[in-house]
Amino acid sequence: MASLEKISADLKQAESKKDDLRKAFEHSISLFTLQWKDLEEYFDSTRKLIDRHFEDLKSNEKEFDSARLSIEERSKELESIEKSIQKRSEELQLKERQFDSTRLSTEERSKEFDSIQELINESFDELRSKEKEFDSIQQSIERRLKEVESKENQLEERSKELELKEEQFDSIQKSIEKRLEELNSKEKRYEERTKQQQWIERRLKELKSKENQLEERSKELELKEKQFDSIQKSIEKRLEELNSKEKPYEEHTKQLKSKEKQCANILHPQVKVEQEEYMQLSSANLQFSVTMDGKSLQLFLNEHSDKHESMRDEVFAALKMSSDPAKLVLDAMQGFYPPYLKKGDTELEVSVIRRSCSLLLGQLMRVSPQIKPHVKEEAMKLAVGWKAKLEVGNENSLEVLGFLQVVATYGLVSAFDGDDLFKLFETIAKHREAPELFRELGFTDKVPDFIQILVKRSQNLAAVRFIYAFELVGKFPPVPVLEPYFKYWKNIADKTCNIENNLTKEQIKTAKKSRAALKSLIRCIEDHKLETEYMPEDLGKCIAALKEKVKVGCTESDASKAQLQQQSEKKCNAPSASAPKPQVQQQSGIKRPRTAASETTPKASTVHPIHRQPSGLFVDEGAPFPGPSVGRCMSSYPDRPNPFYPMDALREGMISNPFYPRDALREPVYYDGPVLFPGPMDRLREPGFYDGPPPFGSPRNALMEPNFYDGPMPFGGYDLPPPFHLPFYP
Repeated sequence: MASLEKISADLKQAESKKDDLRKAFEHSISLFTLQWKDLEEYFDSTRKLIDRHFEDLKSNEKEFDSARLSIEERSKELESIEKSIQKRSEELQLKERQFDSTRLSTEERSKEFDSIQELINESFDELRSKEKEFDSIQQSIERRLKEVESKENQLEERSKELELKEEQFDSIQKSIEKRLEELNSKEKRYEERTKQQQWIERRLKELKSKENQLEERSKELELKEKQFDSIQKSIEKRLEELNSKEKPYEEHTKQLKSKEKQCANILHPQVKVEQEEYMQLSSANLQFSVTMDGKSLQLFLNEHSDKHESMRDEVFAALKMSSDPAKLVLDAMQGFYPPYLKKGDTELEVSVIRRSCSLLLGQLMRVSPQIKPHVKEEAMKLAVGWKAKLEVGNENSLEVLGFLQVVATYGLVSAFDGDDLFKLFETIAKHREAPELFRELGFTDKVPDFIQILVKRSQNLAAVRFIYAFELVGKFPPVPVLEPYFKYWKNIADKTCNIENNLTKEQIKTAKKSRAALKSLIRCIEDHKLETEYMPEDLGKCIAALKEKVKVGCTESDASKAQLQQQSEKKCNAPSASAPKPQVQQQSGIKRPRTAASETTPKASTVHPIHRQPSGLFVDEGAPFPGPSVGRCMSSYPDRPNPFYPMDALREGMISNPFYPRDALREPVYYDGPVLFPGPMDRLREPGFYDGPPPFGSPRNALMEPNFYDGPMPFGGYDLPPPFHLPFYP
């Protein structure tokens, strides 16, 4: 009896729990459905409102003055809508969490119901066993037979009820599964809605960028109107002059027509530039009087890469007269990255291609053309591709410069992270285009911080250029900025000139670097009128003395090389008495006979021992430039390494000298990583690694001819930089 009462109590408790569970589940489902409908209606109304605003914005583009006010109001509305959308999304996330908790509780209740059902099944088993017992002792319990029969009837009724309950549970389970399927479909719809929301956010950003563009265009239109009036007057004058000079050009146009027929299959007309008279470009007569596309224009500039400086104004005039200069320059960016351009079967040097691209981008920035939307999209694709391939480093400064010029010229600043763009300026600070690019990209407020960064990184000449470009002389006096640079290189130059004997190979390299650094310093002094602080005449005398010293050292070196070569030739031509004749014949046609090292290699006249010292003696730690210990000679200070034999210290692992990145003797994995102050090519490889084109700004025969720094600088900076871009060279 007690077990039957317990079973009935458990059944009642299970029924009450099941009812509570069903009610809670139905309530949560209905609540979620109502909230979801509200959210869908809100999203639909928001989307319609945004579409209507976008159409209004399109219709009001022509009326800039009135549109500006309406756009500001719409932007506020959009911000409020965005906030409300965010708020609704947070509420939806909260509801999702509540639904998850409800689902978990449902699962727990179902587990409890399963356990109750197992108890009932166990009780049924017990009842069956008891029935068998009743049959066996039927005679002894005849008096209670009626009671048992009545109880059996009750049990049958309960079993029927349980069967009904099981059927109800199955139906509930099926409904739950159906609801789960509905929830999965709603989740998919929600994901689609989130994607739509992301699309709306992107459209909002585009609307904001278009607002900025509208403001910029309104300003540009005012400037263009003024420029148009002046250009129209100049065009009228030029037309009159051209009409008067038509006859001298008739013969020239006939020649051009014959050339155009030959090039008809290659060139597609995009730009027509007519010049009034022939212009002298350095030593060659180069004219933009032919019809070119972007690729042909770049090939033309690559062929005249040594005349880029004198061609700047001419390129500017050509772009100004083009119908679409932005598209023309964008087409000319071919070959900036592989595959490089070729002239015939010869692949052009990548440094030449990038200098030509930089020249075109710089002059296009001067033109400030109206960028068409499709051209801007192409420029965006190009910039994103360049950004992915970008390798930041002093040796890749032209690469970084070209990327920043594309971003500034085509108005793509908003598409990139400002901090990333700002960090790239540390690489291109040495280029003279850097200050103007800095201003165009909107970093004017960061100029003081950037100047301090340049000073810390020993780029003193670049820091001075930024100081004068942004008129910060009062905040950053240029003389203290230049003083460490001046003292360091003047000290090295004086000690080099005071060496009595002929210079060694390492000393010649140091002298050439010092000479180039002093030339750059003179140029900086003259550009910024600092003659009262520094005497260019004294520096000029020092440069002349260094030149003479290098010339003498190179002459002696060439003479010794010629003498060694003659001795080697004599030894190679002399017959060997000990070598058997058949062996020589066997080697003939396969290899040249190898001579002994003692026969071909002369003994060194002087051996410089390696001197160990604690770190800090060669380069003063913490100072922007090496201190007084750099200039000490080995003969006077035997406990310190000779500054003109830096490898004595480098091979011992004592220091990392930024000024000799290529002088290290090649040892296994030596210099496979960058040096302490990276130069343009701060990795040594196998022989022939430096046989390729030299880095930008250095002449082809650098460190080989005594007067290699005497020529004009082809592009940017103060005079020629040294062949390794020094860490403080601008």
